[in-house]
Amino acid sequence: MSFSPLLTSVIAVAVLWLAAAQPPGPAAACAFHHNVSSSELEAFLIAGECVDTHEQCAEWAEEGECEVNDGFMLESCPCSCNSCPSFVENHWDDEPQIAYGPLKDEIQYIIQKTEAYMKESVYAKKDQCRNKHRGCSHWSLLGECEKNPRWMLEDCAPACQACHRMPKRR
Repeated sequence: MSFSPLLTSVIAVAVLWLAAAQPPGPAAACAFHHNVSSSELEAFLIAGECVDTHEQCAEWAEEGECEVNDGFMLESCPCSCNSCPSFVENHWDDEPQIAYGPLKDEIQYIIQKTEAYMKESVYAKKDQCRNKHRGCSHWSLLGECEKNPRWMLEDCAPACQACHRMPKRR
């Protein structure tokens, strides 16, 4: 089973950050689903249900496997490793925006600012002004709207609050 490269790296960062911030061990009441595909697991995560896919995840997490064997554990035991990211999906997002790791609160703030901007300021271009990637809010927080404006305008205009700068389409 494998995740998209972005989701795998996001979960890896979250696990490492959480491992440093918390003692290893299972989160309270992790659900277990056997034989779950990566797309099904991603759907659980997006829906806000953090699940493990192996019955021994809690035991392995207690033994420190979240840090030692993070590749397997990230895919199989995100709940027991306290590594589930949060996702926010709005109608202008082609993919749900993801908030994770030490910047989670700041990313969620960018998402909230984007929601207010899209609801209050954007009218005519709502259909063409879209976040096309899960990481748009994170990249906005990291300053990519200023560092890489052309790409961000095309692929992450809502997160950059730049819909008004988009060229008119015929």
